Parts: sequence; C-alpha cells; structure tokens
Amino acid sequence: MGLLAFNATVAPTPALVLVDPMSTGAFLAPFAQARGLSVICVYSSDELGDFKTHVPAEAAETVFSETITHTGGLEHKAIQRTAALVNDLGYTLMACVAGAECGVEVGEALAEALNLRSNGSALGAARRNKFLMGERVRECGLRAVKQLKGSAAVWDEIETFLDKEAPCPFKMVVKPLDSCGSDGVYLCGSKDEVKAACQAIVGHCNATGSFNSEVLVQEYLSGKEYVVDTVSRDGVHKVVAVWEYDKRPVNGAPFVYYGMRLLDPGCCVAQSLMSYMVAGGGVLDALGIQNGPGHAEVKLEADGPVLVEVGARCHGWSGTWLSLVAECLGPHNQVQATLDAYLDHKAFAELPAAPACLIKEGMCTMLVSEQEGLLVSVAVDKLEALPSYHKAILGHCQKGEPLHKTVDLFTSPGQVLLVSPDGEQLMSDYARIHQMEALQLFTCE
Repeated sequence: MGLLAFNATVAPTPALVLVDPMSTGAFLAPFAQARGLSVICVYSSDELGDFKTHVPAEAAETVFSETITHTGGLEHKAIQRTAALVNDLGYTLMACVAGAECGVEVGEALAEALNLRSNGSALGAARRNKFLMGERVRECGLRAVKQLKGSAAVWDEIETFLDKEAPCPFKMVVKPLDSCGSDGVYLCGSKDEVKAACQAIVGHCNATGSFNSEVLVQEYLSGKEYVVDTVSRDGVHKVVAVWEYDKRPVNGAPFVYYGMRLLDPGCCVAQSLMSYMVAGGGVLDALGIQNGPGHAEVKLEADGPVLVEVGARCHGWSGTWLSLVAECLGPHNQVQATLDAYLDHKAFAELPAAPACLIKEGMCTMLVSEQEGLLVSVAVDKLEALPSYHKAILGHCQKGEPLHKTVDLFTSPGQVLLVSPDGEQLMSDYARIHQMEALQLFTCE
C-alpha cells in the first residue's frame, strides 16, 4: 500500500515592513526578529545619500529578509506600485513602521495602502512639514510658534512678518521646513542675517536628503527645551520618557546639543509637558498621531508649553540612550513599546500611562569638539574614571580619521552616558566631561 500524500499548507511568515531603518529605528529590525518576525526593508527613496549609512553598530549586522527601494515619492501610483511589490513577497504583513524621519510620509502612505494600522495620509504633510505642523496645532486651539514660510525671492513678505513679530532686541529663527538634528537652523540677530540664512538654506538639500525649496522663519522661543517621547495605539497615548535638553552656541552654530537629562515624570514640569502633548485634544491628537512612536521637542514658555516640532518616529541619537533608559526607567523603552503598539495589544495595554518615577538619574552627554584635525587619541580612561560613567559611544572618534568642529548632531564625535543615584554627582561628571573636551580629551595632529 503506497504512502498517503498530505498537502499541508504552510502558513506565510509574519513580517514587519520597516521604512528607512536608520538611527534608532534600525533597532526595530532585530527586536522584531527576536519576536519571530521577518523584516522587509523599504528605502523611501533612491536619493537618501549619506543618511542611509546612519545605522548604529549594534544593529548594523541585521539581515533583512527582503529589501525594496521605493521611487516616485508620494504619488498614488508610486505608493500602490511599492505596496504591490511588498504584497507579492508572500508574507503575512503585521505592521509597516517608519524607522527615520525621512521615511515618515512614505511609511504612513505605504501602511495605508497595505491596509495596516497607520496614522492615515490626511495629515501626513503636517507631521513632516514644520510650517504645516505649527499651523495645524494653532488651528486646534493650542499654543503654537509664530511663523512664516517663504524664501529670499519673496523677501517683502518676510520683511513685513519680521516688522510685526520680531522682538527688540531682534532675535528670530530660520530653518528648513523638514530636517532634523539641528541641521540648517540659524539664530538671526537682524533682518540681514535672516535674509542670508534664507539664501543659505533655499536651493540646497538638507540632512535627510530633501530639497529645500522654502524656509521657515519663526519667533525665537526663549524657554528651556524638553523632549516628550510617546507611543500610541488607536489614539491611546503612552509617555515612555521625558528629557531636558542642554543646547548651547559653539563654533558659530547657535543650537548645538551638549546633552539631555532624563526628567522625573512626576515633577510639575513633566506633567505640564505631558498634558500638552497627550491629553485629549493635545498635540498628538491635533496632528493625527494615533499609532506608533512620537518624538516631540517642546519649549516651556511663560505662557506654557509650545511645540518646536514632533516626529512620528522614535527618538533619534541612534538609540544610544536605550541602555540609559533601562537603568533609569526600567524595561519599557520606546522601541519595544512601538512594537507592542503594533504587534501586542495586551502588552501595550499593560504599559503605564507614564513611568512612575526615576529609578536613577541619567544623562546623555553629547561630545563637542572645538578643534579639528586628524585624531591621534581619545582619553577614554579619563571618561571611564568618572563615578557616574555608564557607557561611551565613540564611533566618530577613530584614530587617524578627521575630527571636525561640532556644529550639529551629525558632527558630534560621540556620546558618554552617565548614570547615578546621586543627581549632584551626575551633574558634576557631566560638567567635567565638557571641561575635558577643551584640553584633555582629544589629541589631534
């Protein structure tokens, strides 16, 4: 008697579609693979340039099951064509998520075309274009920055806006409509400086590869700047971390990152920021961020919080802060919570609305170089001797390679993470690192 033949049907492999897996978003791939998913990489454009290489070392060895390069921007036919390519791969698609800022619009349009959980395309432009973002927030009755978009070609309109809104003494901000990492941001002290900044931005590509056809002229917000990191599922918002920024002028650049410190979620400042962002009718609702991560930069002014900008993606800095969050807030980091939002309803529902408190004090120190030349050495031993030293990420501090003057996030030599139960010790070590940068940390030819 012959063997019976069974036609067993093999279930398709579940997969995550990850658009532009760069910076912190690159970690979504190995974390998803650890949950048993395949990962389909989609690049949002064939013109990403150097930004495509911004992948943390810990995620650089990730092997994608498939890789597709999308072309055609947000044109309906182009999105449908890429959606068809993804569908034809034969996976069971679980989610489509943007890994980096440059992939937000394509990622959301692609998720919508694939009938996956998304924020929809209706407000997609307002989640990427900083001018539309500010206007949408204002339309929803929330405090928003005073602003105008334009270029040097329509100078009369910009000058009229400056005459009306510029304070005395004069101080205004000019920046691209869509970029990140303080790229192309100018602090201007006169009309002539505003005009020069417009000319420097318009007609050039920014750090994400987008062409700057216009600029954004905004009021200067003088308050302290904070970050509110969130994750959402079907309009339910969870705060996963609140940070306080330290930005200073250096090397001719007005807003250089020196560091960011975790803020106790229970303090009054954090509560005010969280209410502005995630309460019913807050910024996330105004911009239609109903699913996935959010990384918001907010200034606290005399009349309350004011949005600087928000990205519908994970907090950047190439995810160097992940181990710091684990030490100071526990296991609920933004990357894992993002996967929970898309893949595990129960796990997301069990996340607290915000962390209860800080377990330890934590600081991400962004190294700042005021010198340039070929790097001979870095005094790592001096960093490791600090009482609150946790970890150093010195990927841009390779012997024999150029050390550049720091003017933005992309020209920082590296980061040093500090953790301590003692806030005073933490801040003492933080100050010591920035003192060492000038004299003892870098040796250059």
